[in-house]
Amino acid sequence: MPLTLFLASGALILGLIDDRFELSPSQKLAGQLALSVAFLAPILPLSWTLNLLLWPVGMLWMVGLLNAFNL
Repeated sequence: MPLTLFLASGALILGLIDDRFELSPSQKLAGQLALSVAFLAPILPLSWTLNLLLWPVGMLWMVGLLNAFNL
């Protein structure tokens, strides 16, 4: 629970900074990728098994969700 609250706060802060300073798309993507890595790191351990294939899918899903809520 505390991790999700921390990451949700991070997404809120990223959105507020974007509203205030007009971040470039690459800066927003970097922030979203960082939040996605922080969310997925405890869930998907990095190994050479199926989990390695789940990382790109998980990252795409998380960044997609962040952008969907932004629109």
